[in-house]
Amino acid sequence: MTIEEKVTQYGCSIQGYLKYMKDNNYNNVMDAINGSIKYLLRNGIDEELTDCSRNELIYVIKNEIAKMVAKQQLDNNPNDLTNMHSENEKDIQQFLNNPLNYIGTTLKEKEKNYKIDRTNINNEEDDRLARKYNKNIKDLSRLLVIEGVKTVYDVYENHQQEDKAYHTMNQLKVSLPNNSIEESFVKQQPGFFEKFFRTTSKEYNDFKQAFGEYNDKNSIYSGNDEYLKNAAMGYIHHKFPGLKDNELPTKEQITALSGASKERASFCLDVINVINQNSAIQQQADKITEALSNADIVKQNNNISDDNFHKDLKEDVNDLNKENNTEMEVLDTSIKENSMESSN
Repeated sequence: MTIEEKVTQYGCSIQGYLKYMKDNNYNNVMDAINGSIKYLLRNGIDEELTDCSRNELIYVIKNEIAKMVAKQQLDNNPNDLTNMHSENEKDIQQFLNNPLNYIGTTLKEKEKNYKIDRTNINNEEDDRLARKYNKNIKDLSRLLVIEGVKTVYDVYENHQQEDKAYHTMNQLKVSLPNNSIEESFVKQQPGFFEKFFRTTSKEYNDFKQAFGEYNDKNSIYSGNDEYLKNAAMGYIHHKFPGLKDNELPTKEQITALSGASKERASFCLDVINVINQNSAIQQQADKITEALSNADIVKQNNNISDDNFHKDLKEDVNDLNKENNTEMEVLDTSIKENSMESSN
């Protein structure tokens, strides 16, 4: 297996997941949930192939599923926030209400559906990765249903939600050819004569400032899509003054530009397109997750009081993917508390 093949099959990153979702183009929400669980199982099986934490990936997965539901609601009744528009209504509600418990329970009940068949794998490295992937099924089925682990995730999610630009920036990275905002800004830097004569346009400087404020949690413009979009449109219309108010340049018009202007206009166009495509959907997705967190939804049985379950968990816990010391301390406390409950 080549490096590229390994990354394609076992690589795990936020941009990788979003590309995976885009490539699969799921029409059915349950298919998207199952596909997302399969992607999650890549997390931590190889350090060199993993570029995100498990909590971050679950957070993004939950958001992408919520966005799929949001599209359906916007097309029907955006005020009916707990309507999943699916025959699998309860499953989707439970997933969005408590993704960790849903994933853990699903992996425990349907382990065979997710396992890689190693029968015809002859390469030692390929088999190693497949074995670790399959082991992740068992590990996560035990770990994710523990209340202490959910507590750690909830803290992470609450903190992450303070970054109002997070989801838009992820979508922007996926839309860029090299998935790197930093690389694009390097290409946007002024050339010698622009620096020497100080001819950088006010419109571009305004956009750079707006982009910084959009990504600043302490700014009043943090995550303000309209503010960033207007700044991007300002630069676009500076380069193409003949465009109408909401008209955008074609790819051919962008390509005809040269130097830093070409990269700047292309980047601004990507920003506008991402906001146009995602802003309303993301706002609806946020409303859905908030509504479901407060709704009286039937919870799945965690099944964490069984003595044998705790015995097996203690034996395997040292082999689990250790995201951080805090999580493992909470995990250990949760095991002890539940063991005491089991003995009473």
